[in-house]
Formats: sequence, structure tokens, C-alpha cells
Amino acid sequence: MNKHRHLLIIVFLLCVIALPVFVQAQLNFGGRVVAIIPCNSGLLVYVLTTLKAVIPYMWFTGELPFTMHVPPHPGQQLLGKVGAAVAPCILGTVPLGGGLPILYHGSSL
Repeated sequence: MNKHRHLLIIVFLLCVIALPVFVQAQLNFGGRVVAIIPCNSGLLVYVLTTLKAVIPYMWFTGELPFTMHVPPHPGQQLLGKVGAAVAPCILGTVPLGGGLPILYHGSSL
């Protein structure tokens, strides 16, 4: 009985981990940037939402708005869509956290 329980738990965890791969969910987000942490793959951006909660989002290097010559900075307002799977933020070899990946966005100056 104990082996079956462990097998069931493993199958359940694999399904939960694989769920974002099969479901291409997009969520709305928006708020004011309160902190930015650089990562190997982009920036980890902490956004203060209207619910007074600070939520981390991951801005990948290819998605950064540097073509507009306005780098992301605290105080900037963001609005857009994020993916459902959490992306890790690693600086060198040290994991610093993770956030929902920003798929597309609009921002204030």
C-alpha cells in the first residue's frame, strides 16, 4: 500500500509540473515596479499590484524595451500579459528567485 501511495504522489507531481507545458495560459498583470534584480537571462521585476501585493515577474533579455531607450526602472508602470509557468532568476550560479515570464507589455516612462 505504501508503494502505491508513493507512486501516486510521484505521478501527481509530474502532472502538476507538466501542466504549464500543455496549457498555454496567459494572465493579465499590471502595477508599479518597486525593485529590479539583474539575472543571467534578463531582469527579475517586482511589481506592486492594485491588491497591495508585490509579485515577481521575469523580463527576458530579448523582450526588454531597450529599443525605446527607456530601460526598466522603479516607479515605472507596467501592464500586459504573463505566462503561467514560473521562470527562474539565476545570477552566475546563484538562484535569486523566480517570476512569471512577461509575454508582452506596455509601460509608462
